[in-house]
Amino acid sequence: MTLPTRDQTQYITARAPNGSEIVATCETIPGKAGVYWFVGDDGKPVFDYDGNGTEVFWDDAETDKDVNAETLFYDDDGKVWPESKITFDPVEEGS
Repeated sequence: MTLPTRDQTQYITARAPNGSEIVATCETIPGKAGVYWFVGDDGKPVFDYDGNGTEVFWDDAETDKDVNAETLFYDDDGKVWPESKITFDPVEEGS
């Protein structure tokens, strides 16, 4: 990973309890997908997606938090961790 250059910045590496590097926040990004309706074999309304894809509302994205209002993060194995479980190490020069 290439880190941005900033004067006086000390970069750190975030790690999950399993040792994996924390690489991203967990986000909820709203969107809408078109549907059409029909009557199912049981007589009840059923919907299916119209196949035109999903319109994503990027400007309304929110970082996810758990029930304790802690920010949630992904490690590089795809596991989600609350901020309180993350540990930090200094980045070695030249890394």
